[in-house]
Amino acid sequence: TQFLFAVLSQETTTLKRAMAAGANFKKDRTGIFQYTCGGAHLLQSAAYATARGFGNEQTKAELDTQIDLLFYRFPKELQLYDEIMKAQPEQKVRLLAQRLKFVGHFLETAQKLSILGLYKPNNQQIRLMQGAMDQLVLTIRALQQEGVYQSLYNLKANDPQLYRDILGDSAHALYAMYLFSGNRHITY
Repeated sequence: TQFLFAVLSQETTTLKRAMAAGANFKKDRTGIFQYTCGGAHLLQSAAYATARGFGNEQTKAELDTQIDLLFYRFPKELQLYDEIMKAQPEQKVRLLAQRLKFVGHFLETAQKLSILGLYKPNNQQIRLMQGAMDQLVLTIRALQQEGVYQSLYNLKANDPQLYRDILGDSAHALYAMYLFSGNRHITY
């Protein structure tokens, strides 16, 4: 548990500085941005360990910081995806897939941490999660309009990585939606 939190702390140093300054940040494939899921699974694993009683005061303080970072990061990173999509419309499907991954992992992580009793969402956090639900629906509809779900067989043959991303991240998004709506529960 202490190791997980040490890694989280180190990998989010840049984000912590940006949050403290009220500044934006870049997704530069360093730190937490080198993880394909944006570090969501790392945070979830540290949270599960904490919920099971592992850790100490220092790891609890870091968990609180990571929760703040999760909610700080969401609207800013979502805006980055939108800006990149406008600048690179030829990459729309790939960027929609990344958006699906990011939003699904955000909502899934926020819900799991709340269900585990590691924080009680305040009104602003609840609104952000409701916004994430809306963004998931919009992203899924955009992927449908692009014909992605209708042509999964062709995608599997021609772009296996994008195919795996779409399937895996659709599963995370669906699970996040179930957790948020109260139709799924977790055990720990």
